[in-house]
Amino acid sequence: MSGLDAVHLVLVGRTLRGTLGEAFRAEAVALVGAGDAAESAISRTVELTAVAVSSAGAVRVRASIADPSFPGGGGAGAGADVGAGAAPDRPGWQRFVVAVEEVAGIRPLVGPPGVDLARTVTVEVAAPDGARPRLEVHVVERG
Repeated sequence: MSGLDAVHLVLVGRTLRGTLGEAFRAEAVALVGAGDAAESAISRTVELTAVAVSSAGAVRVRASIADPSFPGGGGAGAGADVGAGAAPDRPGWQRFVVAVEEVAGIRPLVGPPGVDLARTVTVEVAAPDGARPRLEVHVVERG
């Protein structure tokens, strides 16, 4: 893996489950031009589906919402340092944390006062020592 290799995060502002989610995963892989050997992972939270794609190695993704009253809320991604290159969980993995509301094309959630609806997506990719893949974020807009 060279410093030019990218991990792709493809987002849509909808919760896609079942066959719709798997169809979106296939669409995401095709969108970034990854081959059949590419690794991908999918995760969902409130009005968000996230697919991570890597041709360089294994990849994991976790979408979360800060408020613990929502399914998947209060998770590991919530409150994490935002930005590429946050400290990895374990050796051999590179972690990226994305504040979803800061991504152009994704509408912020609206809710009652005092409810933290901030969403984050955490992407982890297997990266040999010294490798520094970059994260590219893509948004698919649905009408």
